[in-house]
Amino acid sequence: MDSQRIVYKGYDSENGIEVFWNSINLKDVEDKTQNNLISNLKQLERIGRHQNFLNILKIDINKDNKQINLITEISNGEIAKRYIRKLKSLKLKIFQKWIKQILKGLQFLHKNGIVHGSLSSDSIFINSNDGKVKIGSLGLRALYSKKGENTLTMEADIYAFGVCILELIFSNFKEYQKQSRLLLEKVF
Repeated sequence: MDSQRIVYKGYDSENGIEVFWNSINLKDVEDKTQNNLISNLKQLERIGRHQNFLNILKIDINKDNKQINLITEISNGEIAKRYIRKLKSLKLKIFQKWIKQILKGLQFLHKNGIVHGSLSSDSIFINSNDGKVKIGSLGLRALYSKKGENTLTMEADIYAFGVCILELIFSNFKEYQKQSRLLLEKVF
């Protein structure tokens, strides 16, 4: 939870599924940023679903109260950074599979003219049951940008993707260092 967004776990009684209910306060957000976010969310709702994205099920925009209620499918996965830290080892081919899924999700957005705007290792979810990766938190970083700051570009998404990959590669770095040191101690 933060000052502009509260996320609830809920139940959609019409479809019989658990959902995330994001209540987003836009009171302190510039009009241009609000309009970009609303436009991206509406377009994403219009273009449909993708297997590597936390899909939007419903958007309710209350312009009078400057609030968006965004209902998305729930992630059965864990935040990528936390999940990778728990692993004892990770094969390169598995990591490559995850990277491809992240890229497919980004490609889907970019082909439809949508900028994610807040891609990070905290907005990537990995389901340990099936290895599926989903991207969430579309464009919410814009809510925290300073006045006049415009970082929402496809190029910024690609840069953020690179940073995510580095962060995920090195998220278990301390554990690997520890294992290497123990191995060296045993050998010598």
